[in-house]
Amino acid sequence: MSPKPVTQADVRRWITEGITEVVAELCNGTNINTVNTANQWNHDTINAQNNNQVGCMYKTFLSCEPHLFNGTEGPVGLTHWFEQLESVFRISDCRDADRTKFASCKLSYGALTWCYTYANSVGIDQAFETSWEDLKQRMIEEYCPYNETVKMERECQNLNLVGTDLAKYNKRFCELALMCPSMVTPERRKITLYVKGLTENIQSAVTTSKPRTVQEAVVMARELMDQVK
Repeated sequence: MSPKPVTQADVRRWITEGITEVVAELCNGTNINTVNTANQWNHDTINAQNNNQVGCMYKTFLSCEPHLFNGTEGPVGLTHWFEQLESVFRISDCRDADRTKFASCKLSYGALTWCYTYANSVGIDQAFETSWEDLKQRMIEEYCPYNETVKMERECQNLNLVGTDLAKYNKRFCELALMCPSMVTPERRKITLYVKGLTENIQSAVTTSKPRTVQEAVVMARELMDQVK
């Protein structure tokens, strides 16, 4: 007698049952083996769901070696994780619809606990439908305490180029912009904030060029800085 075919409903039911068991374990003390098993279910399910899809496969995403995030890295570590994942999304041509699913498999320890608790509270299907931008905002709220957010917003508002180290200024501006989205939305506000922190001579020239994106402003600032050096 041939085995009964596995349906999508079966897969979803197994994931939901697995998540419930993981949350129960975590409430009584983290069991790493259980967490790893649940994570493997998640990986296997994503592979199964992508077998019939056109676009980035989960194995392609993994081949780009996305980093893990465990929840203890702090605001800067979270920023770098976001940046690295978004780079992987571009390289692997990951679909918007798959980004949250794929990213959730690169969480470990405390961050994995947080992810599964959220998934269990809203349902696995709805959790996977959360957009990548929404997931980032939820993680910022979870892993960047209010006082840290206020400090970063203040730094973002007052960030200035020191000397000729434009690379350092650009790097920190990008980090703060990623962690303080309300400070840099819409794009025109982001450009204004970036230009405001440049030295006066460069600031004037960049403003005159009327950049349409912050990237255009960055390119212009680099060219001007090269001339100064």
